[in-house]
Amino acid sequence: TWEIEMKLEIEISEELIQAAVGKMVKELVNQLVNNYGTADKVRCAVKKQWDAELDDQIRLAVKDLPAMKDMVAKALEMKIKAQLAAAMKAVK
Repeated sequence: TWEIEMKLEIEISEELIQAAVGKMVKELVNQLVNNYGTADKVRCAVKKQWDAELDDQIRLAVKDLPAMKDMVAKALEMKIKAQLAAAMKAVK
């Protein structure tokens, strides 16, 4: 009888494992993103954050209303002074 012994070693690098796992994760994420309900969920989440941010911006604008009124008043004053100067110059 013949007896044959064979030894087989396979070396798999950490980079190869990471690449394979990374590919699997990307594929699963793509499946989730392309899922029918995902777009609606994303739309709802974005709308919530948009509404909250918009509310914050409105609050800030209202809070700074006196400063804004002062700025508008100064701009109007400068414009009226310029128009008055131009009118006075035209009359001379």
